[in-house]
Formats: sequence, C-alpha cells, structure tokens
Amino acid sequence: MVIASYFRECAGKLIIDKELPETKELIRELKIQYERINNERYRESYKGAVKHDNDHLNDKSMDGFESTFDEFYKDTIMNEMTLKEEIMLPSSKGFNFYKDSFDYLLSSGVDVFETFHNYQAKVSKSCKFMTPAYWGILDLTNETLNGTDFTDKDIKELAQDFANSIKWESVPAEESVQEYFDNGCKRIYEIDENYETLKKLDNAIQYIKINTKDILTEEELKMSLIFPLFRGIFTSDHIQNVWGEIKVDSLNTQRVDMRSILIRTSNKFEAIYGKVVGGLQPIGVPTAHEEKRFLDKVTLMIVMRDSLNDLLMKYKHVFDEQRMDIIVYGWLQVGLKLNFYAMDWRGNGMYRFGLIDQCTLPLNKNYCNMLEDTYCVLKSLENKLLETEQAVRNLFSNNVKGKCRGLVAENDPRLNLNKA
Repeated sequence: MVIASYFRECAGKLIIDKELPETKELIRELKIQYERINNERYRESYKGAVKHDNDHLNDKSMDGFESTFDEFYKDTIMNEMTLKEEIMLPSSKGFNFYKDSFDYLLSSGVDVFETFHNYQAKVSKSCKFMTPAYWGILDLTNETLNGTDFTDKDIKELAQDFANSIKWESVPAEESVQEYFDNGCKRIYEIDENYETLKKLDNAIQYIKINTKDILTEEELKMSLIFPLFRGIFTSDHIQNVWGEIKVDSLNTQRVDMRSILIRTSNKFEAIYGKVVGGLQPIGVPTAHEEKRFLDKVTLMIVMRDSLNDLLMKYKHVFDEQRMDIIVYGWLQVGLKLNFYAMDWRGNGMYRFGLIDQCTLPLNKNYCNMLEDTYCVLKSLENKLLETEQAVRNLFSNNVKGKCRGLVAENDPRLNLNKA
C-alpha cells in the first residue's frame, strides 16, 4: 500500500472521537511519521537501485520472497513435518562460553561451526531462500532445525549459551504503573497524583480502548495496538521509532513496519525491526496463514542480519570478540500475539537468533490490565536498546584506538553476505 493512502486509511477508519486529546496527539504523530517517511532517505536511497540478475530458482525473478510460496515450492519449504513449534530461550545463568570466532565447541565436543556449515551445504536449491541457515542464521527457536546433526541436547546447550549472552530479563513495572493496571486502566487527569508519570501510557491505552474492534485489517491492527503501545511505553530520547511500510534493502525485497534508531550513535544504528503479520478476525483469530507468518519471520531474520553486517563491516580495526557484543532485536505480531527476538553475530559467518519473550494483547477493553505484561516486556526492550547503544559506542571507540594507535591490524569480519 502506498504510504500516503496507508495513513489516510488508518486515520479514517480508526479515529472514533477526534476531539479526544489522545486522538489529536496521535493524529499529529501520524502526520509527522508520514512526512518523515516521504521526505527522509527512503525514496532517495533506492533511486536507481540496480536489479541484479538472479540465477537462483531456475532464474525466476522474485518479488521479495513471494514467489517461493507458489504451489510448486510450497510443500518443499514448510509443512507439519519440516517446521517445529517455536521454543523460547531459557533464562540466563549469567555466564557463557569464551568468545572465539574461530572455534565454537559444545561440551559434547561437537564443532558448532562445522556442523552448521555442513547443514548449510545440504539445503536444497529450491528452498534455500526460506531456510534461515542459507542466510547464516542459526535459528534457536528450533522451528527450522530439522535435518541438522545437532541433537536436542546440543540445541539446548546452544540456546543456553545464547541466553547467557543476551541476558534478557523482563523487569517489573513501577508501583504507580501497577496501580494503574490494577484500577482497570481508568483514564487519569491532571489532578491525579501520577499524571505526569503516566500520561503518555494513559493516552496510548485510552486510544487502544476506543479503537478495539473484533475485525481489523493489518494496517488497522498495526496502528490501533502496537504503534500506540511503543509510543506510550518507550520514553528514552535516545531512541527514535519510525513507522510505515519501510524498505530496508536496495532491491526493495525486504519491508518492515517499524524500526528503532539509536539516534545518539555515530551511524544512527537501527537496533529493532518489527512486522505485523496480517489482520484480526473475530474472537482474536489472526487472518494470516502459516506461510505468511513464516515468510515474515524469515524476512525479519534477514533484515536483522543485514543491520549487523552493515555495522560490522565498517569497523576494521577491532577484534571479533568486540564485534560479538552487538545485539539487534525484532518483533512479530500475529493477531494478538507478540513475539520478541534477538540476534548476534557469533563469528565464521554464523548469527544466532532466538525467541526471548512473548505476550498476548487483550481481545477487548475490559481486559486492558493484560497490557501490564506488554508494558514490562517493552520497558525491558528499551533498556536493552540502551545497552546496545553503549556497545556500538564502544565498537566505534575501540576502532579509533585500534587504527590510530596501531593496536589492531586491519581485518574483515567473516560475515554471511548471501543475497536474494
């Protein structure tokens, strides 16, 4: 959908009472986002983009990854026998294996890099675009690890090591926020004790309450739930969230609905990407089929990987161990379910990807206290972004020292640069 009509549709269908202050504020924000998307670098950066010849899939041209889901390839890519149920990473135990971009051995003696690259080599040509391993991604959600030589014990150990590196922890809400949810998210006013603390959150939730419907298109679902939640919960002025149908590669094949920019890093590092997968049917049933969910999940993985690559390729006077400190995040919304993911680069062309948290959005306004879970997850995510900001700054600083003081010889990280 063209961005302009996208925002017009959202503004026309979702706004119920245009005189409410939170509605006016959100309309203003939509206009700002619309102008930013139209005027920023997106249009210019993709002018004149060259469409390279694609020698894959019998030289079929590709519109993103859509062509991989035609009837010819569908069953070879995914079915109940090839996809497993997603699993979440375990809790962090606070320690992890030594970082070495050349060796990655499990306690059983299994060489992770060797086993992973052997699996990559076995991926059939017809379905490699939809196989995370082709892109260098070790999918520790376990959904796509059929056919590998990793045992269940190996996967658990890999997941634990990744969890220890991420150190994800959902923090509890502040006492005033807990009381707000305990009171059923009742509207607050300037005379209320915690008005200044809660007004952004309250505006967002009141907006959600008046726009809750049984049936929502993908665009309506995006702008009536996840957009106001991020806007009401993220408060750091170090982070800029940009919304819209955002193209994030030069061939226009990858699109996301949201990205978060760490605006105080020298390269304006993009540390979160998000996608809404389809709309909503009555009783909370998502409209998206399993193929669409999986397609968007793989797209999200690739975009996260490319963000890491873009950063790591710029710094050539640092050690690989320093590059491994950078973590990017992503989210998928399928119906009322939100999944949150993390990714890092582990060296030797391999990236670890895992499910770090989940939450469920309420079906109607009478259950808005369920949003406390979402609040805690998003606040934790905001804190993690600030950690990533510091890691990016450290990488920049170490690169300057390594180059100017002759501490680290120029070197290139071993990345996976596969393209569609």
